[in-house]
Amino acid sequence: MRLYGLDGCRAGWVAASAPVDDPAAIHIAVIPRLAILFEGEAPGLAGIDMTIGLPERIGPEGRVPERLIRQVLGPRRSSVFSTPCRAAVYAGDYTEACRLARAHSDPPRALSKQAFNILPKMREIDALLGARPGLRPLLREVHPETSFWALNGKAPMAHAKKTAEGVAERHAVLRRCGVPAAALATRLKGATADDVVDALAVLQSAFRVWRGEAVVFGADGDADAFGFPCAISA
Repeated sequence: MRLYGLDGCRAGWVAASAPVDDPAAIHIAVIPRLAILFEGEAPGLAGIDMTIGLPERIGPEGRVPERLIRQVLGPRRSSVFSTPCRAAVYAGDYTEACRLARAHSDPPRALSKQAFNILPKMREIDALLGARPGLRPLLREVHPETSFWALNGKAPMAHAKKTAEGVAERHAVLRRCGVPAAALATRLKGATADDVVDALAVLQSAFRVWRGEAVVFGADGDADAFGFPCAISA
């Protein structure tokens, strides 16, 4: 049985995986669609750096788990953006998405272009879980910076991930967790180096969930209107 860490990239998703009994035997690849993971032997568990659970309306600072992880991330809190409402996620264009986001948030606010650009990934996971409810227990929402926080003794990273210092810092944390240097050096067509690092961090959170060691941010039992859980695991 394998566990997975998934991070969105230009070509689809970076999928880092390892057997439950050999966490250092990591395989990394790009898959174009999430559904591919479940066409053969299903993973034991997959952490994914993408929102699960789309609210109908957004309050100040987003969903509960987003507010909670900002409190522990300190200088890295800017890496957490607020998930827009479900209507905005399914909007046809940026103008409509901003209009719907304003109409369903308190205080009213639009979407950034960065947030709009990942809406297709949100729709992909939302549609997959809607069509195949049995997959819901196999997917856990993870934020890479919160993974690093947990792996670093519950201390946030000191440097932004795209700086040389930030890359070195994150590599050092993952190496201490047993991630081989070869995995960190992996380069994939359609993905960046930091996509790979994030997928590896998310994989570590998947192992923490599997072992019962994860910190879960979110109200117990909180779910969206379709029953999708709203929580972030680290």
